[in-house]
Amino acid sequence: MSGSEPAAPPAKSGGRLSPRNWRVPTRLNAILLIPVIVGLVMGGFQVKSSIDTWQEAQDAEKVAKIVDAAGQYAEALLNERDVSAQPLLEGDRDNATVKQARAFTDQKQDAFHKEVVGMPAGQGLERRLNLVEQ
Repeated sequence: MSGSEPAAPPAKSGGRLSPRNWRVPTRLNAILLIPVIVGLVMGGFQVKSSIDTWQEAQDAEKVAKIVDAAGQYAEALLNERDVSAQPLLEGDRDNATVKQARAFTDQKQDAFHKEVVGMPAGQGLERRLNLVEQ
C-alpha cells in the first residue's frame, strides 16, 4: 500500500442545519434557549393549575353561600309552621303573627333564590334545587 491509492473522501457530517456546523454563539443560544422554553411550559402548567384552584375556591364559596341561604330558608319555614299552626287551626287567617311569619319566610325565600342564581354547574345542585322547589 503506497500513497498512490486515492484517499476516501471524508464522511459527511450532516448538512448545514446540523448542530456540528453551527457557530459557537448559535450553539450557546440553542443550549440556553432549551431550559427557557421548558421553564415557560412548566410555568404555564403552574399558572393553569393556580387558575383551576382559584375557580374551585370560588365555586366552593358560592356553594357555601347557597347552603347558608337554604338553611335560613328552611329555618324560616319551620318557624312559620310552628307559629302559624294554632291561629290557622282556630280559623284566624288574618293573625298578625301569621302574616309576620309568612313575610319573614318570603324574605328568606327571595334571598335563597338570589343566591341560587349563578350556582356552579356539575355538582348535583340543579337536581337538589328542583327537589326544594317541588
